[in-house]
Amino acid sequence: MASITGNNQATLVNSGTIVVQGTGNTIVGANNTITLLQSVVRASVTITGSGNTIVDSFAGNTINVGGGSAVVSATADVINIVGGGNTVEIDNNNIVYDAYSGDRILFTGFSSRYTGAANYLTVASGGGLTVGGGGNLVSLNGAATLNLSSSGNIVTELGRNSTIVFSGGNLIETVTGVGDTIFMNDSTNKLSVGGSNVQVQAVGNTISLLAGATNVTISGAVKAAINRIYVASGTITTGAAMVVNGAGTSLNFLSGGAATLTNPSNASITVSGSGAILTVAGSGATFTLAGSGQSLVGSGETVTVAGTDTVNGNGNIVTVSQGAAASILGNNNIVTVGDGARATVSGVGDTLIALGGASVASTAGSSVLVGAGTGATLTGSPAATVRYDANGMTINLVTGRATAAGATVSDTLAGVGTLLATGNNDTLIANTGAILSLTGTGGMVTLTGGRNTVLGSAKSSETVVITATNSVETISATGAVVTVQGAGDTLFLSGTGNQVTTAAGGTINVAAAASATLYGANNVVTIASGGMATIMGSGDTITATGASLTVSAPAGATAKVSGNNNTIAMTVGGDTLALSGSGNAVTAAGDTITLAASATATIAGDGNTISVANLGALKVTGAGDVITATGATVTVAAPTGSTTTIGGANDLITLAVAGETLALSGTGQQVNGTLGGTIAVASGGGATINGSAMTLGLGTGATVRITGNNDVITANNAALTVTTPSGYVETVSGSGDTISLTTTGATLKLSGSGHVVNAIAGDTVAVAANGGATINGSNVAVTVGSGATVTVAGGMDTVTANGAAVTVATPANSRTSVSGANNTIALTTTGETLALTGTGNTIVAKSTGATLALSSNGVGPSGELDLIVTHDKVWLQRSGNDLVVDQLGTAQVVKLSNWFSSTSSEVATIKASDGVVLTPTDVTSLLGKMTTFAGGHAGYNPLTTTSTSTNNAYYGGTFSGYWH
Repeated sequence: MASITGNNQATLVNSGTIVVQGTGNTIVGANNTITLLQSVVRASVTITGSGNTIVDSFAGNTINVGGGSAVVSATADVINIVGGGNTVEIDNNNIVYDAYSGDRILFTGFSSRYTGAANYLTVASGGGLTVGGGGNLVSLNGAATLNLSSSGNIVTELGRNSTIVFSGGNLIETVTGVGDTIFMNDSTNKLSVGGSNVQVQAVGNTISLLAGATNVTISGAVKAAINRIYVASGTITTGAAMVVNGAGTSLNFLSGGAATLTNPSNASITVSGSGAILTVAGSGATFTLAGSGQSLVGSGETVTVAGTDTVNGNGNIVTVSQGAAASILGNNNIVTVGDGARATVSGVGDTLIALGGASVASTAGSSVLVGAGTGATLTGSPAATVRYDANGMTINLVTGRATAAGATVSDTLAGVGTLLATGNNDTLIANTGAILSLTGTGGMVTLTGGRNTVLGSAKSSETVVITATNSVETISATGAVVTVQGAGDTLFLSGTGNQVTTAAGGTINVAAAASATLYGANNVVTIASGGMATIMGSGDTITATGASLTVSAPAGATAKVSGNNNTIAMTVGGDTLALSGSGNAVTAAGDTITLAASATATIAGDGNTISVANLGALKVTGAGDVITATGATVTVAAPTGSTTTIGGANDLITLAVAGETLALSGTGQQVNGTLGGTIAVASGGGATINGSAMTLGLGTGATVRITGNNDVITANNAALTVTTPSGYVETVSGSGDTISLTTTGATLKLSGSGHVVNAIAGDTVAVAANGGATINGSNVAVTVGSGATVTVAGGMDTVTANGAAVTVATPANSRTSVSGANNTIALTTTGETLALTGTGNTIVAKSTGATLALSSNGVGPSGELDLIVTHDKVWLQRSGNDLVVDQLGTAQVVKLSNWFSSTSSEVATIKASDGVVLTPTDVTSLLGKMTTFAGGHAGYNPLTTTSTSTNNAYYGGTFSGYWH
């Protein structure tokens, strides 16, 4: 080991170990290990040769190294690289000067400073270096820190995640790496960057992307700084930090390339160059695309296109400058296209505004193209809408022209699916398949072809003329006037207050909640639930459910309505309505209405003529209606005192209001009446009537069954069946009626004559004074008024009469009880029995074998027995206490019970048919003579003899003198 202890010595050594103490020494040799000792402070040493290792454990020394390769292990020393072409490794915190070029210097430590140019610098992993000077090629081995204070260096990251700091101004540097972070620090600095995942903290710098750069992120925080970024073919990512407080970025795409911007809120960014692809992840930025072939991908941005570019995103506001062209992708964008510019959209919800001679087109999606009649070209699509906002526009889809009022130029239209005019007094003309929408007032629409749709707002009031034939049109408007001049047209109508006039009949569909007035004749109309229509013509056929319909056609018009739950108002009398469906409500007066089979309806109004088919159901609430029905259900809720007329057969009729009157005809009718109602059944009619306290009138030949009570019935030659509950009363007047009582305990009050009453046991029949009736039935209680004529033909009846004529025609061996006075009672049936109570009665025995039980209630003999034989054919016999009156040679005439028991059982006179009479005294005398004669002539039988009582030769004058 050699030791140099002096100063300014020169030593030649190879492959040695040298300890240097002193300063100004020079060592020449190779592969030496040279150690500088601490006893030399701020010393200098020059070492020339290759492969040397220099160790300085103390700071402040100056080491000159040259002549090849060397390793310097020192701290805080000044190291000079002498000569070019050296390879030197230097560690921590040294100051390195290299006045030559071509050297390769490896910095293995940290915080070293280098001044030099055009050398190859390498910073070890985790190391740090400050570079002064330009033209150096700097390699970073990862996680290094590099400060650049001079311009023109090229930095290459061989590892990743290093930090590069621009330490001065007006620097122009190139950095390529992976995961590095670059701090620009001064707005005058410029950077060319390559690699991937590089973070650049910029402050209004000019930044260029090298070929192949990807995911370069640029951010910054200097107010009003504008970063100008030049992109060759790489990808740049810029963040929000660089555009804080309105700062902006200029992107210059030199040839192709791409950029991604994240959260550029409120940014103002200009993009120049061509072929760029710009992706924006945030929203709210303002972009100017100054080049051509550029593509912007972002949403919620403000974009100005000055070249031929593509904007892709949602909710962007795009201005296409004069002469520029843009393709707009995405949805809900607003695009303003300048004079001579072109723009195409393909999304949903876009709005294109054409200015001057712009050309705009929608290739797909439900976009809106806005024109003004300034010479623009608007090309739509089936889902797109072409909109005009000016007043007085004339838009002709047949010729493809849209002209503003007074203008000499027109927009050119093509492929218009939907046309929207928002101004007033616009004129729209369409051929086939158009959708026309007007939101102003006073518009005029002419449809020359089919399958068009017209949409109007709540204030539109358009005039729509359809000249097509066999077309299908849709109109949604308010207050529109629609004229259909063609034949066979189909119209779908929504909106309110519209008027439709057809020339030759058409098909009209009224939407839910829409309203329309329909003129013309023979229309086919469909009205959706909630729709409203007014019919002004005749012959219309209407299908509706839950709709409101007004028929205001002139008198004599007809309409046919089918459907359910409709409300129909007929405002002109004399019209005819044919109605089918259920739940319909009709208001009419003086009209003719026909309900189809199974139809149900409520009809209000007076004086209508109504027909109801089988199984129909009708309710009327007006007065004076005339209804014809068969097998239907009819409810009459007419005002009290009004009259409704119903004819037909087999109907179920309900009177729902007390005191109303029904005039009924037809057969098989069933009526549920109301208290105090009046029902008149026409001659020949047939009905079952339920109800109480009604007034009924039955015509000749009517057949009626009554199931109510306390009714008052007037009938003539009618057939009446009464099923009044026990204890209730029915009153019948008239003549010639046949009345059948079917319930026990019922009471019939009868006036008039010629009635036939069929009663059952327990019933009561009261025949009024001067009335007349034949009463059939047993155990019937009969009351007969004065002057009445009654025949009782049952058995076991009880008759109360005074001054009446009662004929007893009961079966043999039956008993009839008659009480009262001054009656004429005829016994007409053989073997019948009459129990007579009262005085002054006349009994006419017109039959044989009758039994008469008399009671004058203690008054004594009373009344008269009239015989139908002359006195000379009368024979008297006693049988017990009974007086038997026989007709000689024929039969027993009558037996007077208990004649001999009480004078109350005697009649005052017995009168023969030839006018002579017997008193009870005469009876006693004559009976004695006849008894004596019979006793003296054995075998005498008065019933078989041929001699009269006046044959004195036979009887020897025995019986003369008793008749007087």
